[in-house]
Amino acid sequence: GPGPRKASAIVRRGVSAAMGCCPSKDTDTVKAEGQVPPTEPRDEPRAPTDLLSGLVVHETASQRCVKATPPKEEEELQEAIAHASTAEPMPPSGEYAETWDGGKTFHWSGKKKTPIPAGSVRELAERRAYDAVTLLDQLRAAKERARAKGAGSYRGVRVGWLRAFAKRVPRHWTTEDVVECVIKPQTADRRCRYVDILAAADVGDARIFTSHAWRAPFVNLVAAIAHVCLDEMYVWLDIFAVRQWPGGTADLEFRPLVRDADAFLLVASHVDE
Repeated sequence: GPGPRKASAIVRRGVSAAMGCCPSKDTDTVKAEGQVPPTEPRDEPRAPTDLLSGLVVHETASQRCVKATPPKEEEELQEAIAHASTAEPMPPSGEYAETWDGGKTFHWSGKKKTPIPAGSVRELAERRAYDAVTLLDQLRAAKERARAKGAGSYRGVRVGWLRAFAKRVPRHWTTEDVVECVIKPQTADRRCRYVDILAAADVGDARIFTSHAWRAPFVNLVAAIAHVCLDEMYVWLDIFAVRQWPGGTADLEFRPLVRDADAFLLVASHVDE
């Protein structure tokens, strides 16, 4: 495969061709996930949440993750999740708990970002789950320090799998829609990363770090990746590699991921002026 310099050159040429845009013109429009909360209202998609269920394999990668976790800490997380699933107030349909301030406050994920009342049973349950996730990540990180790269670098998804995944996503969906309608529902029972429920062959050492805008069409993102990457390559994509649940702040340290990748892929879109 191409070395770091050649891969970087391929990426710079390929994104412009794949997206029909000039990266230098549109760079300012790209927002990294987890850095800037969405502000513009949008219509929420209401497609069945089992739309992509045929692509999820609850084996191998998920089992490895569980086996690497101390039973007591894993049990605490599962108890916290079970408690949160019935704690009042319950979320509006299709919404999930979020926190953007390190667990100080919690809100629902809908466009209104309705706060979860402080001191409520649900807020306490979410805080317990947040603490359990944080502890688990700390314990796993301590066990993985001997690896050549940080743990996040090994959470890339295979491009061939990604293309198959995208074929079953409605073309009008944004990447944010994929998170809300697929990623969160299919990881809700364990609040894990999406890569944790994929077959081991579809998860691996990411050579490409991908930055993109969540409000852009998901199919365009995949088209750009497929244009510059071979099917057998692995790419780091936040929606799959980052835990999309409160407590996943450890996954948002991107500097080691960028450092260890062969190339940085920036996917931008046109903005009507």
